[in-house]
Amino acid sequence: VVATAHDIITTMAFISYSPGDASFLTRDSAVGGSRNLVGRIGATVADLSFQLFGLASWFLLVPLCFSGWNRLWSRDGIGMVAGILGHGGILCGLLSLLTLVVGTLRVGGEELLAGGILGAYVAHFLIDYLNTAGAFVFSLALMALGATIATHISFSTLIDAGRNLAMGGLRRARTVWAHWSETRRKETLRRQIVKKHAKK
Repeated sequence: VVATAHDIITTMAFISYSPGDASFLTRDSAVGGSRNLVGRIGATVADLSFQLFGLASWFLLVPLCFSGWNRLWSRDGIGMVAGILGHGGILCGLLSLLTLVVGTLRVGGEELLAGGILGAYVAHFLIDYLNTAGAFVFSLALMALGATIATHISFSTLIDAGRNLAMGGLRRARTVWAHWSETRRKETLRRQIVKKHAKK
């Protein structure tokens, strides 16, 4: 129950995050109050998370929600090792991608690193060794690998699902094309018959 309450409180703090709220990290003494749903403590936790992880802070709610749901219904989770490797891989790839693609943005009138401080570090590290294109591909691969670990879905399963989806789409496209061709053929034949009778 305590762990579930912790997850809910953290979610509330992130949802109501505003850079201008008073927190224990606030340097501006003129800031007096906090509109965060969890008060100054919630504003501090959210501010620290968004500074470190940027927009990827929202992803941190995913494992929290899943673990809270499993605890609430007494279900077994994916395991600590799989959770750390899986969600950690997704998080690292997401941090890098946010830095590479978005860069910086303004939230509540203040500039924020999209991937946070850690995202900037990870992205710059990958760029130094792989250049920008390589860093982008590696980040996507890291997210895909993390997703397979976190969800216990193998690459072969994903490939099979994609192939089945593509084959189903191809079959539907063939059916539509055959129906359109047959309709066009009948319409052409009808016009020829009408034209033939008109000449008589």
